[in-house]
Amino acid sequence: MKSIIINYKIKDSVTDNYLQKIVDSCKCTKYKVKLNIYDFSLDKNLSKQVQDVDIRKDDDSYLDIHVLTKNYEDYGKSNSEIYKNIIPYADSTAFALIESQVMFKNNALDELDFSIFEDTNIGCLYFDYDYVHSDLRTRIYLCSSNTTKNIPIPLLIFSTQKLIENMSHENSDQQTFASSVTKHIPKSLCDVIV
Repeated sequence: MKSIIINYKIKDSVTDNYLQKIVDSCKCTKYKVKLNIYDFSLDKNLSKQVQDVDIRKDDDSYLDIHVLTKNYEDYGKSNSEIYKNIIPYADSTAFALIESQVMFKNNALDELDFSIFEDTNIGCLYFDYDYVHSDLRTRIYLCSSNTTKNIPIPLLIFSTQKLIENMSHENSDQQTFASSVTKHIPKSLCDVIV
């Protein structure tokens, strides 16, 4: 079974319910998922909160969760550090770095086909998304099918091998995006909470 690495950066305190939603959105039956949660919050409660999260093993999903505590001040410069520490995950298929306001829709990972990364020309994939207002629960769908229009792409999933190939660059993620084929999945598979 192929594995994927999902790295969540959390800067502010989150409720137990919100953390549960993050965990549930990362469950997958087609791939092994390693979820690294980077706790940049001031209160540093995520390690304790994760212990209370319901990681049901009664379904066929495989999810391994780790919490890494980081300094609040390092949040802005942490992306390159996370990408540079990819070598332990060299045997994984896909690698994603996600901000806490972005969340996969339920079963989104099962809908993705990471075998596209077997094509060595493809470096990353992205999909459409919804803006969701946290209070009103209204949705605004944004199609991000044309990357030349400067529409923000809140979530890119990279080929782990392509990121490793570009490690010599200061921003291996930007280099991978710029120098390889980017595949668009024309379906809304994540929410951006505003």
